[in-house]
Amino acid sequence: MFEEIPGSERWMSIEPVPKGWSKDIKYRVKTKEGQSLLVRISDIADYPRKKLEYDALRKLDDLPVLMTRPVDFGMFDGGSRVFTITTWIEGEDAENVLPSLSLKEQYDLGWEAGMILRQIHRIPAPPEQPDWAERFNRKIDRNIRNYEACGIELPGADKAIRHINSLRHLLEGRPQVFQHGDYHCCNMVITADGKLGIIDFNRLDYGDPWEEFNRIVWCASVSGPFASGRINGYFAAGVVEDAVGDAAEDAVHGAVDVAGAAAEHAAEHAGGYAAKDGSPGGSGQVRIPLEFFQLMSLYIASNMLASVPWAIPFGQEEVDVMLKQAEQVLDWYDGFRNCVPRWYVGEGGLNP
Repeated sequence: MFEEIPGSERWMSIEPVPKGWSKDIKYRVKTKEGQSLLVRISDIADYPRKKLEYDALRKLDDLPVLMTRPVDFGMFDGGSRVFTITTWIEGEDAENVLPSLSLKEQYDLGWEAGMILRQIHRIPAPPEQPDWAERFNRKIDRNIRNYEACGIELPGADKAIRHINSLRHLLEGRPQVFQHGDYHCCNMVITADGKLGIIDFNRLDYGDPWEEFNRIVWCASVSGPFASGRINGYFAAGVVEDAVGDAAEDAVHGAVDVAGAAAEHAAEHAGGYAAKDGSPGGSGQVRIPLEFFQLMSLYIASNMLASVPWAIPFGQEEVDVMLKQAEQVLDWYDGFRNCVPRWYVGEGGLNP
C-alpha cells in the first residue's frame, strides 16, 4: 500500500495509531536508521487543506522548541490519497503524566507550555487574512444556531450566550498569528528527561493568539497548576510578544496582577509550587491583561456551545463528556458572572 511513498522502502515497522478525532488514518513508522515518524493518510479530497497545513507547519521549522517537524508530503495510491509525514516525539501523554507530578512540576511544565506557545505565535498571519471580528462573530452565530438546533439542552447555555454577546466588542482590532489550533495537554508529550513536546498540528489556523486558550479547559480538568502556569508563562515578565501586535500590547496598560495573587494563594495552600510573582524562578512580575481573561472566557463559552453538536455523531458517551465539561466551566466561571476562572485564582483548582 505504501510503496509509492518516497522512502517507504526503509520502513522497518508500521504500527496503527488509533488515538484522536481526526478522520485521518495514522501510523507510527520506524525506519532502518532507528527514526520514528508519524504518517497521516487522508483522502484526495482533503489535498488542498493538507497542503496548506504542511506548508504552514514548515514555517515553524526554525523555532527552537520541541515539536513535530515536517518531513514529506504528497499523493500516492494512484493519486487517490494524500500522505503527510512528520517526526515522532518519544514520550508519554502529558494528560497521563501530570497527575503523578508534584504541584510545582505541574506548574513549571505549564509555564513551559506558555513559553512555547509564545514562540509559535511569533509567526504572523498572511496579510490577506480576513478581519478577525467579522470572522469570529460569524463563528459565534453559527455555534449558537447549531446548539439551538441540536435538540440537547446544555445547562447554563443562556448564561453563556449572554456572556458572549456582552463581550463581542472586544473582538474588534485583534491581531492574528499562526495558531496550533488544538493547544492543550492532550496534544503534548513529556519526554523521559522531563521536556515538553508539542504534537498534532492538524487543526492549525491563523487567528487571535488569545483564542488558543479556548481549549485550556482540558488542561484545567487535569491540573489547575499546569493551566495557571501556561497563562503565566505566556505573559512572563509582563512582556507581550511583538508578533501579537500593537493592539495586544496596548491592552497591557489595563493589566491586573492576578497571576501574583494566584501564585501566592498556591504557595500558601500547595507547599509553594510557584514563586509569588508567578514564575518558576521568582524574578520579575507577571501581569495579565484583564482583556485577556474576558476574551478567554468568551472563546471558552463559544466552544462550550459548539461542543455538544460536535459530539453527537460520536455517540452518547462523548456527548456526556461535553455536558460534564460544560458543568465544570460553569462552576469555574460562577455561571459566567466572573471572567477569571476559579481554578486560576486557586479556589478548588490545586489538585494534589
